[in-house]
Formats: sequence, structure tokens, C-alpha cells
Amino acid sequence: MKIPALGIGAVLALFLLVYEPLSYTPPATDGLPASFEQFYAARLAESEAHQARPNNEERLVRFSPGPTPFAILAIHGFGASRGEMEYTVDRIAAHFQANTYYMRLPGHGTNMDDHASVTFEDYLDSAELALAMMPKLGERIVVVGSSTGALLGTHLASRYPDRVAALIVASPLYEFRTPAAVLFYIPGAMPLAELALGEIRDASWREDPEDRLRPGYNDYWLTQQKLRATLPLSNLRRYIVNDTTFGRISSPVLMFYYYRDEDHQDQTVNVQAMLERFSQLGRLTTSNALNRAVAIEDGHHILLSQYVRTDKERILSESIQFLEEVKQESADAAAIP
Repeated sequence: MKIPALGIGAVLALFLLVYEPLSYTPPATDGLPASFEQFYAARLAESEAHQARPNNEERLVRFSPGPTPFAILAIHGFGASRGEMEYTVDRIAAHFQANTYYMRLPGHGTNMDDHASVTFEDYLDSAELALAMMPKLGERIVVVGSSTGALLGTHLASRYPDRVAALIVASPLYEFRTPAAVLFYIPGAMPLAELALGEIRDASWREDPEDRLRPGYNDYWLTQQKLRATLPLSNLRRYIVNDTTFGRISSPVLMFYYYRDEDHQDQTVNVQAMLERFSQLGRLTTSNALNRAVAIEDGHHILLSQYVRTDKERILSESIQFLEEVKQESADAAAIP
């Protein structure tokens, strides 16, 4: 995304003048369905009503009719759908025989008008309600998120440390790669941005010098997006990313990020910001000894998908080892009299 040529200092000064604090009230959960199947059916009905594209709707994978020791909540990223992570998460789930639920974020998998109609509260509500239902699928909840999904997973792990047993994040959106993205935080700035950049944002692959794109990608991503859809995304990041959020996370966290060298690193989110926020985990509680950040040198912003070539063997190996350690830690704790 190109930003108009403005001095960053001037943008930041304007931002401070008009900064608008965000607040959020979690949704009530006392009226949720009695079974996960009822919840799932309601979500599928919503997807059908919004004419979600084939294989962009929610997906439930069961290895047992009852709760499994692990259950996985998978949250995809902005403009994407479950195709962003199924390849990797399916294999993790199979290894642990973990019931797994793939969300469809509001406004995703449908069309660009729907995509631009959601609020940052809609994103939070959808993740919170899904997490509230997850104990019906498993005893210990593992949240796996990619990019914006990783941001939402971070929120869940911070707000509900007793519910999230482990968090795996890939390319978490803790800060945009371009600092000029602060423009989208300024109330009233969107019409100016649309005037400068156009109302439609082209999110397709225009260049692929490393031959990473694989056939089928366009079936799972919204490649034409309204620019104003970035506003709720920016608000979501602004609401979640603060010292308190990361300081309260006591659950074990595995973070993947693409970095080979200064010329080969994530071009969508800020790697340095990821590492700085990772270092803050548990500062207000207890930093978990199992936390680790793993650089994927053969990578891309999209790390988990079969439709983008990355070192998924390394990602799978690290993920399985991490969750085996989480499993062992739980067993050791249960054995203490």
C-alpha cells in the first residue's frame, strides 16, 4: 500500500492532536448455543446468507465426538480465509488428534463491500464468541493465528489466560511495515486517503521474484479491497497493541516471523516491532519458559498456507515440538501432589 509523501513527524504530530481513544465491551456469552454443532450451524448460515465463496466458510474438524485433550481455534488474516492456514493447522491437528475450528472473520470470504462494512468491534466479538465455545471441543485450547488472526489471538491470550493454554502466531500484525500507516488512525482522514490513493486497493500479487505464489491463491483471498476496510483493521491494532496486553500474557507463545536479512524480510508487518512486543510477554505476570520466537528464512508474510511457498517443514516441526512441550508441562504440573 502506498502512502502519500508526507513527513512522518508531521503525521505523528497531527495524530497526537486528534487521537481518539478506543473502548470495547466484550459480548455477552450467556445466550450461546448449548452445543458446538449448533454454534457452527449458525455461523455457516451466516456465511451462506453473505454468499461466502466456496471453501471460504467456517470449517469444523472433529477427531472425537467429545472434547479432545487439545482443541485448536484457527484465525486467519485480513483479506484472507481459512486457506491461509489449513495446510499447516490440519497437520498439527492430526498429530495431536485435536478437534479444530476454523473461523471466518466478519466481512471475509465474500465481497469487498461486505469486507469494508465491519468494525474493529466485530472482529473482536467474533473471536471472543468462538473462544467461549471452544471448551466444548477440547480440554486445553490452542489458538493459532496468522497476521490479523495472530493479533486477535494475542488479545484472547491476554484477556483470558485461564482459557488459552498456548498461542501460536505467524507474522503477527503488531505494527505495519510502513510508519505512514498512522494516517489511517486519524479521524476523518479516510476521504483524503481515498482521494490520493483511490477507493479500491489492489491486494493481488503483482510481483513474485522468488516464485512463491501457487495456483489457487485467488480462491482464498480478496484481491480487490476497498481502502476504507483498512480503517477497522488499524483500529483493531491500535486497541490491542499496548504494553498491558503483552505484559498480561502468561500462556506459552510460539511466534514465527519471516526474516533472512535486511533485504529479505516481511514487507507487510514490522519485524522489529514483533520482536520488541515478544520481549514484553509476561512482564506483568510471569514470562513463560516455553516462549520462543523462530525466524523463518525461507518465508513470506504468509507463512502457513499451501498457496505460498515457505519452509513449512520447519514451521510444522517447531509447532509440534512446542505443543509437545506444552503437553508435557501440563502433565508434570498435574503430577505434583
